[in-house]
Amino acid sequence: MYMTTILLLLALALSTLVQPLPDLDLDVYALNSTQYLVQYCNVYCDGTEKRQYSWLSFHTSPRCMECRCDDECHIYGDCCPDENGTVTRDPNPPTCLFSESDLDMQAKVGFGVFMVTECPDREVSDHIFSPVTSVSRNMSFFNEEVAECNDVTDYHSWNMELDCTSGYGSGDGEADNIGRSDGFYDNEEDCSKVYSSTRSNNPRTCDPMLAARTQTMACNVSGLWYDYVEDIETACGVYYYPVSYENEVYRNVFCAVCNGITPSRTLRYGGRDFRPLAPPITVITQFLYPHKDTYRKPESTEYRDDEWLHFIKGKFIPVYCSPGKKLVDGNCVWAEDNAMNDEYEFNVILKPENDIAIEAIAHWNTVQQMFLNNFKEFMSKFRTSSYVFTVGLLEGMTELQQNQDDFGFPRAVIIKCNFIVTQEMNRTELEAKLYNFVTEMWIVSFDDNDHVFSPSFNHIPLSRVKLKARYWADPVSGHCCVPVAETFHLKQASGTISSRVIQVTNELFCPHVKLRKSDYKSEASGWITLDGANISISSSEFSIDDRKRARICVEVLDDIYNDSYKNGSNVALVSNSTLAKQILSLVCVSLSLICLLLTFVTYSVFTALRSLPGKNNMFLVGCLFLAQLLFQFGIDRTENNIVCTIIGVLIHFMWLCVIFWMNVCSFHMLRVFAVQNIMPQSRTRHTSALLRYSLYAFGSAALVVAVTVTVSSVLSGGTDVGYGGIVCYLTSNKLVGFSFVLPLSVIVMMNLIFFIVTIRALSKIENIKKHHGMKERNNVYVYFKMSSLTGMFWIVAILAEVFQQEVLIYISIILNGSFGVLLFICYIANRRVFCLWKGIIVNKLRPKHSLEDSRNATVSTSI
Repeated sequence: MYMTTILLLLALALSTLVQPLPDLDLDVYALNSTQYLVQYCNVYCDGTEKRQYSWLSFHTSPRCMECRCDDECHIYGDCCPDENGTVTRDPNPPTCLFSESDLDMQAKVGFGVFMVTECPDREVSDHIFSPVTSVSRNMSFFNEEVAECNDVTDYHSWNMELDCTSGYGSGDGEADNIGRSDGFYDNEEDCSKVYSSTRSNNPRTCDPMLAARTQTMACNVSGLWYDYVEDIETACGVYYYPVSYENEVYRNVFCAVCNGITPSRTLRYGGRDFRPLAPPITVITQFLYPHKDTYRKPESTEYRDDEWLHFIKGKFIPVYCSPGKKLVDGNCVWAEDNAMNDEYEFNVILKPENDIAIEAIAHWNTVQQMFLNNFKEFMSKFRTSSYVFTVGLLEGMTELQQNQDDFGFPRAVIIKCNFIVTQEMNRTELEAKLYNFVTEMWIVSFDDNDHVFSPSFNHIPLSRVKLKARYWADPVSGHCCVPVAETFHLKQASGTISSRVIQVTNELFCPHVKLRKSDYKSEASGWITLDGANISISSSEFSIDDRKRARICVEVLDDIYNDSYKNGSNVALVSNSTLAKQILSLVCVSLSLICLLLTFVTYSVFTALRSLPGKNNMFLVGCLFLAQLLFQFGIDRTENNIVCTIIGVLIHFMWLCVIFWMNVCSFHMLRVFAVQNIMPQSRTRHTSALLRYSLYAFGSAALVVAVTVTVSSVLSGGTDVGYGGIVCYLTSNKLVGFSFVLPLSVIVMMNLIFFIVTIRALSKIENIKKHHGMKERNNVYVYFKMSSLTGMFWIVAILAEVFQQEVLIYISIILNGSFGVLLFICYIANRRVFCLWKGIIVNKLRPKHSLEDSRNATVSTSI
């Protein structure tokens, strides 16, 4: 019992050391602002060199903006901080333009471009967008006039091409708002000018989030900061090093903290030569919850046109297209081109982006009138006179956490619209225009002002919207709009026969899969996390249907499959908590393997230790060594499905052998000390007993594996043998429960019964001394301590899985990962083994002539 207490205290102490890892989790309230600013984003400028504070790579939330350390960074305002947290910045940096329709840089590299858009001494008269780049200054300008008024004459024009597919104008109009993402041009022509840089014009790219959003530069704008700290408020106003969280930009990470956001960092694995760590050893007893602390890269991303390999479940699931489309060579195509009489639906949240819009949506009546005045013009682009739309006002929706009113409640507008195409129109052209309409900036004119809104697909049910109204455009009278009830049905009113409704989402154009609600978890941020994997998907990359299924493009999932989703090629993310468990498990198992090797070598060297109990111990030690070795270095070898399956079978078999040999040791202890008439065994009976024990342990383990394979094959129709999957082990938590935890529980109970019976026998100490001697009595105490401790270890592992408490999980990792250390302490770290090793060492070091003199002296004495 003393050893139990010591090990538990040691486990608790070590668990406090490994979580959180000091190098991964930073406490914004503990570090000074300079330390935190540099360490959080893990980058700083050393002169003109960009360096990492830590050699590790991180994914941060809020996200750190891209920064540089060259001689020009202070001009553009994109410098990284130096080691002291200082950021140099010109007070009037160039503008970051990010219009997707006019700068194809956005589509190619995902960034905007820095451009000078103003003259220093006068207003710009020429508002036509025609970008140029200065050769000597390596700076881009909005057009030639802006370049020349800034004393630049050595400029080169950008390449210009006509885009006749986007539906924008030809570019002869004037720009009302520089950088508007709905295009600079607004006439009725079918083509637009698209500009791109040349090799000689290499413009400086920028993060469009900086230009697209107004930065939050003060504390508690959200009303969500409850732990006031003066130093954080001061740091919010001092440093300029922007971070972004969802669709919001903050002046620095401290401004994000004092607006209710908790910063976090996730270790990012990257590089071809760096393998993620194996999952913690608790995976072998995970029978209630999926394998979440694991990393899996499947063998292949190949799939048939109508199926996709679900890399978490390890099986194929159907691939779908939008209604009316079919899969042809991996693409979704229409059977007919005419969109006449089809019904389309879009559902968006509009978040105000300028002060006028924020002020306007503070009043529900204004919201209604604003969209009533504009909706007929909106819908005229899609050749429809039959539509119904719902306009609503979201307030008090903490999921949005942006654009708060004076009372701290976020506000946004929700629009849901169904319309029927009432004139002949090319379907491809219609859907392209419709998708652009619902994904690009909305400019809503009202009271001689332009109200700017940024749209995103809506996942909030209309039932949760308190302020809402529904309007119908009567196709007969042409009047817009008539208030109707929520139950109003557009097709019934229009007499349309077609039953399909085509939803405008990201999945409108792509082959996609539908993940059930049990396959993902919804986050408060609007993102979803795939169940069983450390992967999150942005709200802009999926949609939720009426049955709560998440629809995601196969292309997006394939990016995840290749470990490149949002994070670059060959990258996998792992949480700090998971990393701590993985490291702790690796350390404990490594120490255990070393101790097991030393234990086995000791038994092999000394014949005196190889009694029947000693050989039982050797089998236990050997099986545990192979089980832990295969687990630590084989469980994540998922590159090849066949190899992974074989490793999974071996891991399961060896761990079963471990628990059955534990049972053998306990039974032999019972047999020796509880059955009083046992006499010392002959060598023949010794060998016979060992053979029976081996047949029981290995045969029982093989039987469990055979039953697992047979049952899994029958239930799956031969497609699943029960091994391989996320990790090279049993494929599901249910299989872990039935094929490992259940046998383990039975063995632990049997061992407990053996202990109780043996304890009663131990009360007759004098009888033990008489029949078996002091050595056997010591052995029984060793067996009792070892078996009771290991039984307790497995019980802790099961309790950790049931209650999912971090402390229990860490204790379980330490106890079961260090199983070999316990065996070494019980069997090898004692006086008897010490004397045996000492005798060998002394004999090896003693000179040969001393031995001969000693022999001669002995002979003389005997004579």
